[in-house]
Amino acid sequence: MLEVDRYLARRFHHIRQNCWHMTRDAWLELTGEDIAIGDTEQQTYAALSARYCAGAAERKRLEGPADPCLVLMRSPGAVPHVGVYYLARVLQMTARGASYVGLEAATAGFRDVEFYR
Repeated sequence: MLEVDRYLARRFHHIRQNCWHMTRDAWLELTGEDIAIGDTEQQTYAALSARYCAGAAERKRLEGPADPCLVLMRSPGAVPHVGVYYLARVLQMTARGASYVGLEAATAGFRDVEFYR
């Protein structure tokens, strides 16, 4: 069971605490699997995003959301975004802070939404 409230208390930082860091921590807590992509501690959000998108092909792509799964959100010209789908909501970190919202709200503004395990 994921303690969502602990994640909602986190604050965004473009290098030390962005959507990739929070997703990694939540996924580890939920599944026991570390989805690390190298040394993530001192990488910018854009660099982590590019590396994670490249690594998404190594994961099992799902036809739709399944509890739990990773949600990868992209739009042309924008930095990709990732969150964790859990109990019919998405736990995510944006520049505005952490949130736990419905899938439609989390993916608003993104052209491509993909789900992975």
